[in-house]
Amino acid sequence: MDIKAIIKDDYLVFEQDTSLSELFGNLRQFEKRSALIFKNKKYVGLVLKKKLLRSNLDLSKVEVEHFLHQTPILNENVDVLTAASLLFDSNCDYIPVENNKKICGVVSSLDVAQLSLGLPEVLKLKIADIKLVKKIHVNNTDPLAKALEIMHDQFLDHLPVLEKGKIRGVISDKDIFRKFLNWSPKRDISTKFNKEHSTRSAQVDTSHFSSLPVESFATTENLITIGKKGLLKEAISSMVKNNISTVLVMDGQDFVGLLTLRNVLKTLSELKDKAGYSVNYIGLNEIDFTEHEQAEVERIVQQEALKLDKKIKMPFGLTIQFKEASKGGKKRLLTIHLKVDLNGKVLTSEHEGWEVEKPLHQCFEAIKANIKQK
Repeated sequence: MDIKAIIKDDYLVFEQDTSLSELFGNLRQFEKRSALIFKNKKYVGLVLKKKLLRSNLDLSKVEVEHFLHQTPILNENVDVLTAASLLFDSNCDYIPVENNKKICGVVSSLDVAQLSLGLPEVLKLKIADIKLVKKIHVNNTDPLAKALEIMHDQFLDHLPVLEKGKIRGVISDKDIFRKFLNWSPKRDISTKFNKEHSTRSAQVDTSHFSSLPVESFATTENLITIGKKGLLKEAISSMVKNNISTVLVMDGQDFVGLLTLRNVLKTLSELKDKAGYSVNYIGLNEIDFTEHEQAEVERIVQQEALKLDKKIKMPFGLTIQFKEASKGGKKRLLTIHLKVDLNGKVLTSEHEGWEVEKPLHQCFEAIKANIKQK
């Protein structure tokens, strides 16, 4: 299952000498979430917002090159588990994608997690199968500096806030960052400051900002929970629905840990390492398949490849070639050629059909029968 369906044009391109204030101003104006940084037309990295919360900054003077975070570039044909693995290794929320050596979009961690729900092995996973971030929280009276340090060091976007041992709410990096850029305590008491602030570059005093209590930023809006006996697919669906990257795992009324998107990506990357096969499609995108037909092809291939993996018990490669033999009215006759490379030993099968599902199944059944005979 490749990532083509989740590639989005949700980014802007900036030169590395761009100021941070210009970067964020343009992202707001054009309603884009991602900023790709270039130097002499060459991609050099992303900007990680969390780094901006750890020092006093004049956003109009600081250039983005001081906050660059290097990442790989994905090929649009990579499978979803490979994408998950690279996102986890890169420790970022999104990553650029290329087509013919040119960046054509970005994919996000959240979209990769959602796409992975099309894999049978992912649907079976439980919350208990995922390593949780445990015993990580702040108290409502703690200074914001403590929350920022924990979120930075633990790669967290959300952090539970407790009051007398009970969940009071959650603190989000988005909420912090919004106030970080747009709010100062002086705004509450000084009309003169407000007027001056609207006509000059903003300089953020994070030393004062970070001394404020966590309760000033806590909210219940992103307080999404799931029971510890639940399924991973339920947690991912909640993340997608609420556009968040962290779910609080509960045992009744007791908080037991955080299920983070980063840990989901880690689990997906481990599934990739366990798989003893690779899949290569030829001609799939040259046939006018509907979205449903293409999804069905990928579902069947993943399902049958897992069955072969259990039978073969050694690394192998699958090559699946699709050809449109002829058309009969609104129908088309498809030829599907399946090749299995077993460490240099090749098994092949070819079948035709007017619908894609039947000949694809027939190809795999022929290969499995061939393996059984041998």
